Amino acid sequence: MILTVVVTSDKFARISVIIPRPNVEVLCELLSVESKTDYKEHQKFLDHFGQPDAVEYSYLENGFGFGLYKEGVDIHVHYNLGGVNA
Repeated sequence: MILTVVVTSDKFARISVIIPRPNVEVLCELLSVESKTDYKEHQKFLDHFGQPDAVEYSYLENGFGFGLYKEGVDIHVHYNLGGVNA
């Protein structure tokens, strides 16, 4: 697991926990934490991209979204799109 903490001169701003290669149970649990999203909604991504590389739970403190970023809990699922040849 990877932990990211952002602290400003004022106070704590953001925390994230990144879980690499989450199993289905972990992915379902995290997706239901904030959004109450049904895991089946992500099935099309799983079918296309395969197992996620990671799932990230993040919390942004109120007042630090500046009207642009979602404050509170957010869940991000990271997929590997494959290599890019230039």
